Amino acid sequence: MSMQSGVLRQGPEKPAGQPVSSQAPPSRGQPAAIRADHVSLVMTAGAGGDPPKEILRDITLSVGRGEVVSLIGPSGCGKTTFLNTVAGLEEGYEGSLEVLGDRPSAGRAEVGYAMSRDALLPWRTASRNVELGLEARKMAKKERRELARDALERVGLGDHLDSYRAQLSQGMRQRVALARTLVGNPSLLLLDEPFAALDAQTRVLMQEHLARVLTEYRGAVLLVTHDIPEAIVMSDRVLVFSQRPAHVSKEFTVDVPRPRSIVKMRSSSAFASLQDRIWSELAQGEEGR
Repeated sequence: MSMQSGVLRQGPEKPAGQPVSSQAPPSRGQPAAIRADHVSLVMTAGAGGDPPKEILRDITLSVGRGEVVSLIGPSGCGKTTFLNTVAGLEEGYEGSLEVLGDRPSAGRAEVGYAMSRDALLPWRTASRNVELGLEARKMAKKERRELARDALERVGLGDHLDSYRAQLSQGMRQRVALARTLVGNPSLLLLDEPFAALDAQTRVLMQEHLARVLTEYRGAVLLVTHDIPEAIVMSDRVLVFSQRPAHVSKEFTVDVPRPRSIVKMRSSSAFASLQDRIWSELAQGEEGR
């Protein structure tokens, strides 16, 4: 299925219901940005006396440097929990997990994390919101202003440096949040449904903005989404998580070179075919609940 001199293709078939080991392609001898080997996680009982819950089971995957990988799966299956584990926000997992060569730990400057809500501070301008993390690192004012300006220009907001949150559309706010995540030039981006709060039209426009940014970005990206089309157009690989306890049930490869045209991808028969196969995999998981 040819498209833009690329191919949309499904990963190798695996036995139904069995965890898939999903490995990044070789990256010129560089270690993977994320490497998980048989990672499992059980949430202990809470204050209300609820029994322990097994969230993740035997997850083996890797994300290569310069690669964009999406996680998609049923609501509540553990996608965000896995993202938080990679970010160092969840502890107590079993198995082996390396993030940029080390154990996960919260607050690492080389790991950027963007959530579904922009979380901009309304009393700060767009530029000063982007500077927030740089201030925490005690960076000099002149340097952080220059970096914030550059980051906002990269997402198309160079003319809105002094605008406040109330003066920006929802799409613009998400772009400011993206600039804030990118400003420190992290080696790994963790994106947790960054466009979930947007209407359909704005969401596609934001995907176009992010696709352009990723053309120049050299780090790794792990994206959590419920949107199958978004997973396809953004990613080099799409990993389907099963129902909880989550494991990787299937891998799909999106072999389309960058820069990409989101509109052209969405209008192709190859895109529709892959979307149907991913949906079929998700539907099988729902039937097995």
